[in-house]
Amino acid sequence: MQHWVTMNKIFYVTSNSLKIKLVQEFFEQNKPNFEIEFKNIELMEPQTLCEQKVIKYKAKQAFEHLKAPLIVDDEGFYIKKYPCFPGTLSKHTVKGLGVKDFFTLADDGDEIEYYCNIAFVDKDGAVTVFRGSILGTCRKPEDLEKPYKNCLLTHAFIPTGYTKVLENLRSHNATNTLFPRNQALKNFLNRYIINLKN
Repeated sequence: MQHWVTMNKIFYVTSNSLKIKLVQEFFEQNKPNFEIEFKNIELMEPQTLCEQKVIKYKAKQAFEHLKAPLIVDDEGFYIKKYPCFPGTLSKHTVKGLGVKDFFTLADDGDEIEYYCNIAFVDKDGAVTVFRGSILGTCRKPEDLEKPYKNCLLTHAFIPTGYTKVLENLRSHNATNTLFPRNQALKNFLNRYIINLKN
């Protein structure tokens, strides 16, 4: 991956305005020596429980459109009492059930793993996946009628070692390690720096 050092721009493929804001904040804090440009491309997701298959499928689709270095991500969560669920089906599960009915599946205190995979595609189309995850417990929001348009889990997930839900920890000085996407992006940057030095 020595050719990583020649990159001056990487596309970040997403249509989510909140995600764009959070990713911008991450890169502003970490100051990589390349430019990030956001692209809105509609990507299909295969209906499979395999994280790797989903993220690589999305990455290859995006590369077919852009033919340039890029990043895509895919996040989800596991409710530990249900093996491998909802995982890659998280978004569809929450959307399909709605907030109120979702919390007939998840109870206060249930153990949860919240994860994010990012895939970096280099200029030749080679895909490298980086994963971040945190463990914690579920806490039902007080208002189950609220739509929670961005990410329900951040309003209902207490990371291990904390007493507040994740949404209320965004300004915490450990943000880079609390949010799985930031963990995965940090892993990507660390790999980038290693390749830069070699």
